Amino acid sequence: MFRDHHRSVSPGRHNSAEAGTTHRPLMWRLLSDHLPRLPFWWKQLDGVMNAGTIELTRAVELIGYDPAFCAEFVRICRLAELPSPDDRIDNFVVWLGKERTRAVMVGALLTSYLATHEGAVLQEYAHRIERLASMTYRLALSSTEINAQEAYVAGLVHHAGTLPLLHTIDPGAELSPAWLDFSLESLTAQWLLFGTDTIELGQAIALLWNYPPVLRDSLRVSQDAAGDVPNGPLAYVVRAADQLCAAGLQLPDSYLGLPPAHIEESAPILKRSNLLRFIPSDR
Repeated sequence: MFRDHHRSVSPGRHNSAEAGTTHRPLMWRLLSDHLPRLPFWWKQLDGVMNAGTIELTRAVELIGYDPAFCAEFVRICRLAELPSPDDRIDNFVVWLGKERTRAVMVGALLTSYLATHEGAVLQEYAHRIERLASMTYRLALSSTEINAQEAYVAGLVHHAGTLPLLHTIDPGAELSPAWLDFSLESLTAQWLLFGTDTIELGQAIALLWNYPPVLRDSLRVSQDAAGDVPNGPLAYVVRAADQLCAAGLQLPDSYLGLPPAHIEESAPILKRSNLLRFIPSDR
């Protein structure tokens, strides 16, 4: 679905001094070399969805052009619990509206790429972002202010900046290196190796892939390490889910919403994330 990238960069060639003075050129070089090229139809679809009035027939045609993308689009749309039981793309687009459809498109773009490319490192990454997205979705179900489907997509793309770094790894590698463990220590290692990190790369990808505003805002603020950043609730639910996943919390499938009170390790994380301000007190 994506066009292949065709050059490679050795991560070892960038020392810390270079990273400190030329990190933006290095960042764009890394994206140019290692971020998968967007499929040719994406720009057309993005243009249709950003027009004043959506050409529904054309939008449906473009969404259905690639089978892998279409399958992921439908899968994510189903999370919205549409009133119609069928999987007609035109119904999804009309019911979701322009901005939420665009958010689903971004999520489907990422997951369809991962679903159609092999390699242990890519599949490990796919598993980790799906776990984060599922946690984000389940937490959002506790709030009347957070759209759970948007929360799911925000969880998927929260670590999108990792994707170009994955393509610097030997395709035959069985495990991700330590600088890809989503921790603060790994961000420091990324700066030393590449002159950039997954947060900065993720923000650049948001521009290149033209994220809708709700995803751009949640990505920017939820990656901020500060405890209280004035922004919408989606940023907080993504940050809380990311911290819960980093702590190794596993929720049984029967729990939809906040982790039950008896899971003690979740309490300080939820309090620190400021998510509870968006959850009714009776939940």
